[in-house]
Amino acid sequence: MHNAPPTLSIRRSGLSALKQLSALVVLLLMLSTAGPAGASEKTPVEAATAALRSGDSKGALAILTGQLKETPTDWNLYYNRGMVHEITGGPWAALADYQEALGHLDGAVRAGVASADSLARLQGTFCRTALKLGLGVGLSETPKDRESRVTETCTSAGAADPKLRDAFAAQRATVTRVNAALASRRASAPELLRLLGDAVMASPFSRQLLELRVNVAKSAGDRAQHSSDINRLIELFPSDLKYLVIKTELLLADGDLANASILLQRCLRSDPENKPCLDIHKVVRNFDRLHKSLEKQLSEKKFTTVVERAQAARGTLPASIKPRQEYRLAGLACRAMSEAVQAHSAANSASAAPFTAEKAAATCAEAIALMEKSVPMVPMQGMHPHAPPEMAPEAPDNRTMLSMLLAARAEVLMLASADASLEAAQADFTRAASLESDASRRARYKNGALRAANAIKTRNNVDYYKVLGVPRNANKAAIKKAYRKLVLEWHPDKYEGNDREEAERKMAQINLANEVLNDDEKRKLFDSGIDPNNPESQQQQQHHHHHPFHHPFGGGGGFRHNFHHTHFGHGGGGGGGHRQQQFNFGFGF
Repeated sequence: MHNAPPTLSIRRSGLSALKQLSALVVLLLMLSTAGPAGASEKTPVEAATAALRSGDSKGALAILTGQLKETPTDWNLYYNRGMVHEITGGPWAALADYQEALGHLDGAVRAGVASADSLARLQGTFCRTALKLGLGVGLSETPKDRESRVTETCTSAGAADPKLRDAFAAQRATVTRVNAALASRRASAPELLRLLGDAVMASPFSRQLLELRVNVAKSAGDRAQHSSDINRLIELFPSDLKYLVIKTELLLADGDLANASILLQRCLRSDPENKPCLDIHKVVRNFDRLHKSLEKQLSEKKFTTVVERAQAARGTLPASIKPRQEYRLAGLACRAMSEAVQAHSAANSASAAPFTAEKAAATCAEAIALMEKSVPMVPMQGMHPHAPPEMAPEAPDNRTMLSMLLAARAEVLMLASADASLEAAQADFTRAASLESDASRRARYKNGALRAANAIKTRNNVDYYKVLGVPRNANKAAIKKAYRKLVLEWHPDKYEGNDREEAERKMAQINLANEVLNDDEKRKLFDSGIDPNNPESQQQQQHHHHHPFHHPFGGGGGFRHNFHHTHFGHGGGGGGGHRQQQFNFGFGF
């Protein structure tokens, strides 16, 4: 008569998820090495059980492994260790232990010291694990000796367990259909993905099936499935760095340099001499350094240098990052030109501007087009199932960056000579506000749209800014300087005859412009679309005192766009308050 293994009673309330799972497995362990009743010292299996109850799976493995060195033929110790391996994500190690246990238990049954029922239960456990790994179902890359051994063992186990027999038969049929579809080269990608989905569901740990689905998903353009399966392969086979390299290349193709750099660091920690990782690391590191250098020069107002370097670097970007990163360099050129044009306009300098407003607007238009073509405008939620734990859960929201480029273009369009540029500026500001999630920046963009709308309203009236030749954001010192210069040029005493009449007319406009723009209240009215020296304009405003373009912020002073934006990476850190960074990657190399 053979004694059945004792059953443990474990209270699960209050345990963590891992502890609960461990406890559930412990209930299934066939403990044949329990000590005599009343013994105060725990047996190795009891000690391993206690470790599992506390969530210490590594400790449980260490205890069982240590005991196996003392009793290497104890099939139940192998079985218990296999169960621990299985719940901790080591199905191959579990299968090896189950196979070892089968060899020892089979001998015990033949010797009459163990029951045939125990052997049948162990065979069922072995075969269910083999099925999860895709063994015994006809996959081409399975070694023949292992395939035949699994088939032989699981045929007899299937006779005792009809459900297990049917599961193997169904998976063999699915794999046969997959192989036939691949061989015919006529099956559609969706059909192949459906078949592979069924196969992976039955054998979720099969490397071959996952790799097949990776290739099919890639050819079908199914980015989500492709990325998910690569993540799964990284999780199952962490020592195989080729999957990390593939994932890094995927992240570079998506423009996610932050997460790519994280995985590169993991790869190089595992193998500092890994050539694919070293090559990619060099590309990412060089781009990071270039970008930080350009940001620094932009903060130092070296606008021309930034434009020249950014434009030159676009032509030398490596192919692995150019499709998703070129827009960043174009965006730097846009920002530098926009800031340069605004600074020159605000200074009311007589010297030639380094860039015209029209040229800056064209450069920004190119950067915006590149960005819209290259990157998604919304966070890529759910694109990283099974992702390595150090990766961020999603790619960044690029709408903030796009809104800033739109506002940069809008600012230079406000200073451009073409009348239609005002409508374009209003449209850019409006779109920027609709994309921006930050309340303060969104308010600035709305303010910009109102300024553009007011400029459109007063476009056909006398433009006092144009009369004095100053930008709309000119300060009082610049206005006075321009006024004095024009007085010297157009004073009527310097002219005679018809020229004097023209000078008097010009001088009247100059005086009127100076009067309005040097008076805060009158200038505020003018900026809101009302000419304080035009009675009809004032009457119209009184009639429509709830005009939708009334300036809610008081005054239409120039809007100096802040090009800083939130770090596009996913790193934490930073205290309270609004933290601004300048396109810094912060890869941490």
